[in-house]
Amino acid sequence: ERETSPHLDAMAEDSIVFKQAYATSAWTKASTASLLTGMHPRQHGATSRNSPLSPQASLLSEYLGPLGYYRAAIVTNPFVVEHWGFNRGYELFEDLGEGLDSASGWQRIPAEQVNQRAFEVVDARPADQPFFLYLHSIDPHGPNTPIKPYDTLFTDDPRPPGVASLLAIRPHPQRLHNTVALYDSEVRYSDDQFGNFIQGLKDRDLYETTVIWFVSDHGEEFLDHGRG
Repeated sequence: ERETSPHLDAMAEDSIVFKQAYATSAWTKASTASLLTGMHPRQHGATSRNSPLSPQASLLSEYLGPLGYYRAAIVTNPFVVEHWGFNRGYELFEDLGEGLDSASGWQRIPAEQVNQRAFEVVDARPADQPFFLYLHSIDPHGPNTPIKPYDTLFTDDPRPPGVASLLAIRPHPQRLHNTVALYDSEVRYSDDQFGNFIQGLKDRDLYETTVIWFVSDHGEEFLDHGRG
C-alpha cells in the first residue's frame, strides 16, 4: 500500500514482467549464483557460508567473453565477491566494500555510490564492444537503517531495529511495524536510485539499445512464516 517503487513500476510498463519468478534460495550467495549460472544451488555448489562457486559452474560473464562483450561488475555484498569465485569472466570486477575499516561497512554502501561508479565504467568502456554490466546494490537489507530523509518516510520512530532475523526472538508488534517501515524506506531509496540509473542510460542514448534485468536475490519474511 506504500509508494515504494514508482520508478520500477514505470519501467515495468515498458518491459516484460515475470510475475511468478522464484529465488532458488533465501540468501544471497546461493541465490545469486543461480541467477548468474542458471544452475540449481546443488549444482553450482555455493550453498553454505564457507563454500565457493564450483569451478565447473560457468558464470554469464564467462559465456559473454568469447562473444566479444566488455564485462564489468560493481558489487556491495560480501557474498558475491572474488573470494567466492564471482569475479570470473570479468575484465573489471570491483567490490566496493573491499578495504573498509568496519567489517559491517558494506551495509552502508549506498546505491548512489554504485551508480556513480557504474557510469564511470560505462563512460570509459571500449566504444567498439557491446557491454555487460552487473550491479549489486544492498540498500534494502538489515540492519534496516535508511539514510536521511528516507529514515522518516514511512515512520516517525526511525530507531535502528537490528537485523530482521531477530524479530522472531522479540516479535513485538510495534517493532515489527517499525522494521517493515524502515525496510520499505530503503526500498524507496533504492527505487529512486534505480530511476537515476535509468535516466543516466537515457542521457547517454543507451536505454533503447540496452537489455535491462532487474532482479532480487531474495526477500525478507518479517514473521510471515514465523521467521525474520
